Formats: sequence, structure tokens, C-alpha cells
Amino acid sequence: MNSPPKRSVVRWALLTVVFVFAFSVGLYLWLPIRPAQAPILLQQAGAPRAARAPITATFTCAGGKSIVATFRVGTDTRAAAPGRPPSPSGDVELTLGGGEVLTLPRTISANGARYATADESVVFWNIGSTATLTQNGTATYADCVTKAK
Repeated sequence: MNSPPKRSVVRWALLTVVFVFAFSVGLYLWLPIRPAQAPILLQQAGAPRAARAPITATFTCAGGKSIVATFRVGTDTRAAAPGRPPSPSGDVELTLGGGEVLTLPRTISANGARYATADESVVFWNIGSTATLTQNGTATYADCVTKAK
């Protein structure tokens, strides 16, 4: 069995050390966080975000109905039970065409923004410029659309 010449092994080891050193220096210079900044960043990460101004949209629905929705974005994410995803915070205040006012908390949604009562008897789902209000399993305000300003 032929063993590699010692000169080749030394060259390989030297190249490896140079590469590791250059990589380490490059990584250190590339990373934006320095050890002295880490406590400040960790403190900021734990602080809640500032609330944003509410957004109001008017939806025109099938059957001549309308909904005025005021979306309030929460400042953080509510903790969930172990094994469950966290729930988004915030809510929507709905003023229905007949003058009835509903306030629904935001819930988990795979698409769009979903607001519902705890028992799911009232659900308002907003995806882009469309929305639907379901009460007790019936879409009471369907095919709702808002125009972008």
C-alpha cells in the first residue's frame, strides 16, 4: 500500500488551516451582531411591537348588504396551549348594514385574516379585497367586496 508523501500531507493540512481561518474571519466580518450588541438585541426581541393604526374598509355584499370593518392589529402574539400554534392578536369591529356592531378576535388562518367568536358561531373571513360573514353556519353576508383606495 502506497502512503502519500509527507510533503503532500503537510501541504493539505496547511491549506485546511488557512481555509478555516479565512472562513472564520469572513464569517465574523459578515455577521451584523457583535458580542457587545447581543444583550440589547435580546432585550428588544422580548419587547412587544407597537400597535399600528386601525384600518377601516367598507364591503359591499350580495343582496345590497354592507359591512364596515375596522381592523385593529395587535401588539404581539397570544401564547397557545402546548403543542398548538400561537394565535395572532388583534380584532375587527364590524358594523353591519342594519346597525348591529360585532367585535371579533383574530384567530388562526392559513389564508387571509380570520376573526371568530370562541364557539365559532360568528366568523368573519377576509381574503384580499373579499370577505364573508357566517353566523351559526349560514353565510349571512356573502360575496362581499371592497374597493382599494
